Amino acid sequence: MKLKPVISPLLPVRVTREFIDPSLETWYIVEVVEGCLHTPREETFPDSHYIQWPDFMVQRADGSLGIETTFSKLSAWPFKRSGSDFYRARLLIRDKFANILGDNLAKSRQCGLYVSSQTDEPTQDHDGTRSTLLDVPRIVVTGMAEPNEELDVPTWAFSLKPLQPALWFNTKPTSPGSRSDY
Repeated sequence: MKLKPVISPLLPVRVTREFIDPSLETWYIVEVVEGCLHTPREETFPDSHYIQWPDFMVQRADGSLGIETTFSKLSAWPFKRSGSDFYRARLLIRDKFANILGDNLAKSRQCGLYVSSQTDEPTQDHDGTRSTLLDVPRIVVTGMAEPNEELDVPTWAFSLKPLQPALWFNTKPTSPGSRSDY
């Protein structure tokens, strides 16, 4: 099961760093994979259940921000997952990403958020729709964070230099907005 955000390159680095934080992956496994989709812990592996590093979408000329998140490589049969299980998973992902955006976008900045799931066979959604590709309504999130010159740098500026949490390499972070509490 793969969760993949595709983001506007103008999204601030402090938002993007939240999408690559290992604690988000832990949340994903516990709350979504195990909680919503009934996958036993012993069936989750780093090569089968993961969050992919964000990709960039083509930036709109007007500077508007967006995140499209696809939840894919999903199968209904192994654990008798229902359409409502997938629907709850999409809502949970949307709410988590909306909280990340709200907490990390500077006040009054807005970002659209769209979440979909793709299954190997048609599943029934909460409204009776049957499809392999289902979504939840797009929302627009308004930021609540105080503006910060260092943390509001566009993510595209670091696309050739991955935003590395120090925890992974046991070194001091060097990217803007890196946390000192790793």
